[in-house]
Amino acid sequence: MPNMPSKMELEKQVAFALAWLQGKSTPRDLDNLIRFGITAGKAFGVSVSNIQVLAKQLGRSHELAAALWATG
Repeated sequence: MPNMPSKMELEKQVAFALAWLQGKSTPRDLDNLIRFGITAGKAFGVSVSNIQVLAKQLGRSHELAAALWATG
């Protein structure tokens, strides 16, 4: 069983991921969400290819996914 990140480490990963996503956000990608009928109250508008880059950096983590989901 892999080691679970500490609460502080998890908070740092969440902050990093959110800042990274915000930095990669583009008006074009945000408009694409609307074009495809995706209505989210708090969306960054990041391309799938950029999300995949972030995913490779962070790796798989259910705890991180849940913490990101909890941010809305």
